[in-house]
Amino acid sequence: MKCLVCGKHFEGGECPRCGFPEIQFPGDPEEGRKKLRPAVDEYRRKLLDRVGQIGVIVCFWKDEDGVVVLDREERLPLGSGTELLGRTAWLPRKFARIPDAQELQLRVYMDGADGSREATVRLPNLLAPELQELGATVDEDMTLRLLLRSRTEGPVVSDRVSLLEQS
Repeated sequence: MKCLVCGKHFEGGECPRCGFPEIQFPGDPEEGRKKLRPAVDEYRRKLLDRVGQIGVIVCFWKDEDGVVVLDREERLPLGSGTELLGRTAWLPRKFARIPDAQELQLRVYMDGADGSREATVRLPNLLAPELQELGATVDEDMTLRLLLRSRTEGPVVSDRVSLLEQS
């Protein structure tokens, strides 16, 4: 069975990822899914409310006697899980491209009702040497994807990170 809320394949009872029960539809399964859609959407919304605030952690560097060292980290909020569901939110600031990196590894955080957690997300780097914008979206399968774009490129999309499971 494929979970109607988060899309995980499972057998019997309830989804081990989100806890939604297995539902059998007598007659036309498509008609049953349509009728159940408001309940599925409401269950998904409640799960996303528990996920809470989602954002990225950015690092600032400084030169210290000819050596580049970490100066500080800053948490930049992108929105709540509910706000990001089905739409893309872009951070209001732009970032310099990291040269010579084929792939970027970005840290995301989720501060919710069940505590705070972090995950590392891999994202292809853009080629053009220009400022970049970072955004995020949440899909119906309860996964987060980061997006990176510049004036002339993108967006490129990261791998997915589950909002419901520890990475």
